Amino acid sequence: MSKTVPVAKTVNDYSAEEQARFRELFAPAANQHRRRSQRSLLMFFVGCGVTILCALVLPWEWPATRWIMIALIAATFLTRLLSFWEPRLTCPACCNDVTAWPPGSYCPQCGSAPLEPATWRSSPRCRACGTLNQNKGRQYPIRACTHCGVILDETGFY
Repeated sequence: MSKTVPVAKTVNDYSAEEQARFRELFAPAANQHRRRSQRSLLMFFVGCGVTILCALVLPWEWPATRWIMIALIAATFLTRLLSFWEPRLTCPACCNDVTAWPPGSYCPQCGSAPLEPATWRSSPRCRACGTLNQNKGRQYPIRACTHCGVILDETGFY
């Protein structure tokens, strides 16, 4: 869990040019995050396919078959597991982690504030665009910093 830096300025304190500059600064990190996520997911599915193919093709009487299967399964899950240790995405405006949970006071989808706080049975809720479901992993795209509200990526990333 990353430490939150106090926010000196919010989205309303920045000019349109400054916000555009923040998007330019953030774009390489967001693109790298997308590529890594897609690559790890692709490697996971390819590993699953190769494992299933080997299970169907290789005879089970061979002692090496079991070791090959164990190695393939381990490598498949390791590639997916390593994607969770990617570098954190940092907001260029406030220097906070964009993917941190729980979110700050701004909505990560639309950048509006304030978020209704989470209760014991629900996730935080944005009054403008709806709930932020975090039950089985993040199921919403991140477009804005949750700490300062600056829109960082127009398309969003998961």
